Amino acid sequence: MKIIKSIVFLFLLTTSCISKNESIKGLWLDSDFTKPYIIKFTDSLFSDNFFAFDSIPYSINSDTIFIVGHFDTCPEKVIFHIISDTLWLTSNYENIQTKRKYFRAKSKHYFSDIKNYIGIELNLPLGSSNKIDNNNCYSIYLPKQITNNSEYKIILNNEKLPLDSLLHEKLFDLRKDNDLAQLNTYALYIDSETKYNTVKLLKTELRKAGFYRIAYICDPSKEKYYQSLIGIKRKLLPIFEKEKYYINPSVRKFLDNTKLPTPPKEFFEKPDFEKPNVCKVEIIENEVFLNDSIFDSTKFYEKLQNNNSLLTYLYIDNESDYQTYINFISEYDSLNQKIRNKKSIELYQTEYNKLIDNEKIKNIGHLTINRLIEK
Repeated sequence: MKIIKSIVFLFLLTTSCISKNESIKGLWLDSDFTKPYIIKFTDSLFSDNFFAFDSIPYSINSDTIFIVGHFDTCPEKVIFHIISDTLWLTSNYENIQTKRKYFRAKSKHYFSDIKNYIGIELNLPLGSSNKIDNNNCYSIYLPKQITNNSEYKIILNNEKLPLDSLLHEKLFDLRKDNDLAQLNTYALYIDSETKYNTVKLLKTELRKAGFYRIAYICDPSKEKYYQSLIGIKRKLLPIFEKEKYYINPSVRKFLDNTKLPTPPKEFFEKPDFEKPNVCKVEIIENEVFLNDSIFDSTKFYEKLQNNNSLLTYLYIDNESDYQTYINFISEYDSLNQKIRNKKSIELYQTEYNKLIDNEKIKNIGHLTINRLIEK
């Protein structure tokens, strides 16, 4: 019970905390950019004995917030202290004292504050996005290149690291801090003007370290406000032997003893673009082509809709911008979502994202599956 209590309390502490005190109202950002998340203080108060994402049962006395869980009548207490625009939260559970630091957001969207705080120039691409679980996420920043000849560097764990073929050694060190690091999502904050060969190198180094879950983070400025990170999720493939990449022997030994995900057989096959359920998308010098013609979203949607299990092979040249690449990825996801919604309304008279029955959700997924393979 104490373990459950600690887990729930930590979740509540890092996602929402309620106070009547005017000084702590507003938006607060975690100063640890390895796993950035938001605390949003509101006036909401749930007197019932259950938790919601934006409110919890609480009482406040001076500088202390008292939180009561439905499984225990003994309140947990969180001490808060504010110095200028910095908030400190201190709690004591299981006889271990923890202290976290936050700073007050100055803009409508929290990412602008993060950019100002860590002092990097980083313009995120625009696009459709989905929420990702920020509690199981490492953030990697790939900012704008200062000059044409400068070395690309990423920011991870508040440390600048060179983006080269040895980066996977540093990434692999994350396992020392978290045995389940390979199960986490890696949120990629990549400048929109970055060349795709650099993005591909970063993804390759993640694959070499055995980290396969990523999310491309997009600029939320034209979307509804999110209380968590937003991103377009993807799952990377493992490194294949024929790719002949150098991998540190200690990393290689670990990966060889780890059960790797099975790659799709289509990855090894030579595509037959004459088949109706196979198509080719190419991004060349920032132009997008569909089967050797200028990309047409309407035609692509028709192919997705009329050919169940459509295989789309995506080829990107090294010099195209990340912006162009992520725009297509976003378009691909949005068109698939459109197909799911249409099928869901047809079968269940409701939109796909409003379905709550798991069997219905799975059924729509099976009926509308399309696959994108990046080459």
